[in-house]
Amino acid sequence: MNSLDDMFKIGLYINDLSMHDSSRDLVLAGTQQSAELKLALDQEQEKSRLLEQSMVKLNKEMQRTDALLYQMIPKPVADRLRRGEPSVETCQTPPGSTLCGDVSEDKEEELEKEGDDDNDDDDDDFNDDDDDDDDDFNDDDDGEEDDDDDDDDDDDDDDDDDDDNEEEEEEEADHNVKDNNNNRDDYDDD
Repeated sequence: MNSLDDMFKIGLYINDLSMHDSSRDLVLAGTQQSAELKLALDQEQEKSRLLEQSMVKLNKEMQRTDALLYQMIPKPVADRLRRGEPSVETCQTPPGSTLCGDVSEDKEEELEKEGDDDNDDDDDDFNDDDDDDDDDFNDDDDGEEDDDDDDDDDDDDDDDDDDDNEEEEEEEADHNVKDNNNNRDDYDDD
């Protein structure tokens, strides 16, 4: 007999079983186990239902996360993160580096003058010194006028140097902008 209900259908009751026999205890123990198993089955079904609901919520959240991920990060990087690669390994740096610095105008002029002095003055100093010495020895009376003329020439040279420097700076800035754009394009392609 599988259950008390089967016994009742047949017409047997627990009181019909002998008190001194263990058959009564066996029937009651079997019934109790059956009830416990039925309760455990009901609990497992409830857990299964809650788990299914959690999975549905998880899928919705994963879809939202994926949409957000693909909106914020380039697709190749997002795919790598989605596959479970560590985020540190997805970081890439372009092969070239850009150094940005702020040089004040005074320092910039000094650096340019030093660069010009190193290149131009080596040859010119020797010749200029000889010319200046010759002028000093030949024109003792007109030395002041020569100095004034030299100052005017120096001012004109400074103006020309400033114009050249500005043009060079503009060209260099344009070149740097193009390099930066190329580096960004290379990074986007990766």
